Amino acid sequence: MEQVARGLKAALSVTSTPFPQSLPQSPATPLPADLLGRILGASPSVKEDGIVSFEVPRAEQITLGGIAVSPYLNLAAPVSFQPYGGGQNAAAVVDFGMLASEAMGVVKVMRERKWGLYFSCQFKTGDSLELAREIRDGLNQTNSKLV
Repeated sequence: MEQVARGLKAALSVTSTPFPQSLPQSPATPLPADLLGRILGASPSVKEDGIVSFEVPRAEQITLGGIAVSPYLNLAAPVSFQPYGGGQNAAAVVDFGMLASEAMGVVKVMRERKWGLYFSCQFKTGDSLELAREIRDGLNQTNSKLV
């Protein structure tokens, strides 16, 4: 494991990535993070630059080849809001973790609400609370777990 960590640090050093990296002591956001979390059914995490992020896991246990896979191993639906222009305005991005049988329902709901689509990622700008409600509509098309 130590050898892998050294190799990873060496690779990142080539990219001029600064070390050590850490989150700001008291990240703040102009967005209503807790209210966004209640709409999405997930706990918010405030990041650098006021970005509010969420991870919405699947409700069921996913298995691949008989092995249980963590819902946070890129199977959860990450949701992020980046504030802009003051007030509650945000750019929102969601990457739906979905089964093939859920894909068309999610795409239909999000296209009806005029979200841009890039593979399973959706993006849109506007009022953060309205964006969260629209994302919730999309999540309702999946078997997402509400916290």
